[in-house]
Amino acid sequence: DISVVAEGVEEQEQLEMLQGYGCDEIQGYLLSKPVPALALLDIINNPQDHLDNTINNYPLKLVR
Repeated sequence: DISVVAEGVEEQEQLEMLQGYGCDEIQGYLLSKPVPALALLDIINNPQDHLDNTINNYPLKLVR
């Protein structure tokens, strides 16, 4: 099995298209704009304070 990660996802329509193709994971501005390193550490340590668990039923996960 090969996981597919789509980079540069910025719009809901892109997410929906990728879901239709069976894309496994996404990254891009749709999920978050770039953040400073200290802010990223806070997001990783306290994801419940920063992220919803889904975007239109697309499960989100933090990879450490």
